[in-house]
Amino acid sequence: ISTFQGFNGYSLNTYHDTVIVTFQPSRFSRYAYFSSNEGGTIYWATGDTVKGPLQTQDYLRVSGNPVFLGFVGTKLGVVKKNGSSDHPQFLGGLLVGSDVPINSAGVSSVETFALANGFEFTGHDTVYLNFQGDSLKYRYAWNTKDTTKKISTMVPNGVLFVKNGTARIKGTIKGQLTLGCSYVTKGGSVYLDSSITYNTNPISNPSSTDIFGVVAQNNFVIEDNKANSNNVAIQGSIYCQTGSFTADNYSTRPYCGYINLLGGIVQAVRGPVGIIGSSGTITNGFSKNYSYDRRFMFSAPPNFPNTGAYNVISWYE
Repeated sequence: ISTFQGFNGYSLNTYHDTVIVTFQPSRFSRYAYFSSNEGGTIYWATGDTVKGPLQTQDYLRVSGNPVFLGFVGTKLGVVKKNGSSDHPQFLGGLLVGSDVPINSAGVSSVETFALANGFEFTGHDTVYLNFQGDSLKYRYAWNTKDTTKKISTMVPNGVLFVKNGTARIKGTIKGQLTLGCSYVTKGGSVYLDSSITYNTNPISNPSSTDIFGVVAQNNFVIEDNKANSNNVAIQGSIYCQTGSFTADNYSTRPYCGYINLLGGIVQAVRGPVGIIGSSGTITNGFSKNYSYDRRFMFSAPPNFPNTGAYNVISWYE
């Protein structure tokens, strides 16, 4: 505290303090849901609940009484399908004019880290990846023999990459891993052949350190097959730089139960996963059961694309 002589003879005190603030780069995995384009006429409707932060660069279209538990940002505003009879609940706050463009260099930045101290598959149209906890089984055709390697040895920095090809994934993730997939002349999409889950489920064990991210240049697609015909589980943050999170044959495959997702979806264009019939129920494809992994507020898969901003992690006065 210091004192100095002010106007008219009054003594004024000035106070000095030190505030220590810790920042870290903001990653797109922090979003429960992100889109650059909401797909034209897709609405968040009664019964929809988003449990974490949401950002859209489009209009946020609502019908009825959807519930948004986390902070919601929309660049263009909120459109109500039914006017004043729609009552969306923004329990975590709403900011119109929020502008967070998708990272157009997200995929290339992941590849840079894969080349530095990770692992990159090149020269293959398709790479089949079966995660088995500590190990990875991989092959380049569905009817060939797997090669098995220890993930910690194969991918020291946790970044795995498929260049100019398609990745097909399933299995159990142990540890922290990011899978990237790029398009040069082909590929660029990741197909889910069967559920992908953590070795230690953070829902039942909050101390779990297993974290997974997918960074696809094009799409993340739930394959139309027997393994995915009766519910599917996805644990991780999914990032589609120019494409969508979607289900193969969503409008013609039979009803396949729920997509039980724990994590988040980041996509350029909002993709469909099912069809709603005249009764208001899903007739083809999947129903959605999306939960936010709150660990992603402060943690991220290795070298996941950043937003260009910073988050405050802690402060001390």
